[in-house]
Amino acid sequence: MKIFKWLATLFTGMAILLGVTTPVHAVNGTLTLNPSSESGTMRFSGPSGNTWEQYMVLRVNGEAVFCLEPAVEAIAGAYVGREFNANEYINANVQINTETRTKLSLITYYGYKVNPTDKNYSYTQALVWETTGARATSFSGTLSMGEYQSWKANVLNKVNNYKSVSSFHGQSHTIKVGESITLTDTYNVIQNLFVPAENGGYRFVRNGSQLTITATPNAADGRFTFTQHRDSVIHGTSIVYRKAGSQTVGSFKLGDPQGTFVNLTAIKNGIIRIHKTSELDGQSIEGVEFAIVNKATGRELSRQKTDKSGVIIFRDLPANVDYLVKETKVANGYLNKRVSKEHRLQPGQEFTMTFTNEPTTAITSQATAEQGGKEVYAHENQIEKVNLDRLIKGRDYKVVSTQYDKATGKALSHQEKTFRAVDRKHTLSFTYKAPIEFAGTLV
Repeated sequence: MKIFKWLATLFTGMAILLGVTTPVHAVNGTLTLNPSSESGTMRFSGPSGNTWEQYMVLRVNGEAVFCLEPAVEAIAGAYVGREFNANEYINANVQINTETRTKLSLITYYGYKVNPTDKNYSYTQALVWETTGARATSFSGTLSMGEYQSWKANVLNKVNNYKSVSSFHGQSHTIKVGESITLTDTYNVIQNLFVPAENGGYRFVRNGSQLTITATPNAADGRFTFTQHRDSVIHGTSIVYRKAGSQTVGSFKLGDPQGTFVNLTAIKNGIIRIHKTSELDGQSIEGVEFAIVNKATGRELSRQKTDKSGVIIFRDLPANVDYLVKETKVANGYLNKRVSKEHRLQPGQEFTMTFTNEPTTAITSQATAEQGGKEVYAHENQIEKVNLDRLIKGRDYKVVSTQYDKATGKALSHQEKTFRAVDRKHTLSFTYKAPIEFAGTLV
């Protein structure tokens, strides 16, 4: 039983019941008085005087409700409930307007429903009375005034700082594909909301009060909404329950779940990276010039030279476009093969093209008479020694040697030799006979 020292307000409660307006939303229910796991009594004072009660938990249809008339006995049995009016008249000392009802909904949410223990129920009941005009003066047994005051400060801090939406609600953000942004919710709402791992081509990760959003190549522009799961115990319509000759009780609920939304736009531009290396040793080549062209329009978009790492990065290229990349100027000591490559860039893609350059072959030669010296006489052999450097291993080469009369510049004969390089260096020899009756210098 809910035990009181006096029941002087019983008649008043009955009189008020007669003046209740027609219910907006009628609800029938059965009130039960349930023993608490806490033992002791709570004393309180109010406009009607001082009284006390034993700890217990009141429920209607199994759902916790809270007393709204501190000095009136709660009698188990059938109750009739309805939606609270904008200004609900409980009795001569207690009237609950919309602002107070909203506060009571938050008090019962943070005080009890978040962690529905019997201790939290009793402390929540005390704070409900305090909000409607009464005041707890002492707690005995397993509860204490010191603990209540600490508990109350914590609950009221949450109540006073409650927000229905996050601090970044309604913001618009632009994200490059493959990149992330992190939003911090200073209202601590996001931690109560359902956040999918992926939606609309974006990945979402919640860590406490922070939400990290990553755009994937499939990211779509739009509004993305996050909501709290609707719980019938927490969300819905607040109901006032009455029974003639008994305590008026209330079921307080938050009208709607918390929620928030952000507007997201994905930048789907990508990049094309060029890497230039030597066919000789695979080393990067600096100073090679490339141009990138929109293949469809023929318009040159950019022209750059490779850095020390042999790299060029063409950035912020629109997606779903065919690009042509071509070498326009080589570095000293290399051949320009005039190679070009094409690629259709996908949203957010980072694509790498590799180009190689063949080095120009370094050739030195020396022609001498068979016995040495530059003068050659008839029937004497002439030797030309050719030294080659910067050869590509496995590549086939052909060397053409021509014998000239230095005085006239006339070509007298020529020879050809082919070989496959096994190293970057190679040496060849060509042997010529001097023409009959020739005396002079051959080259």
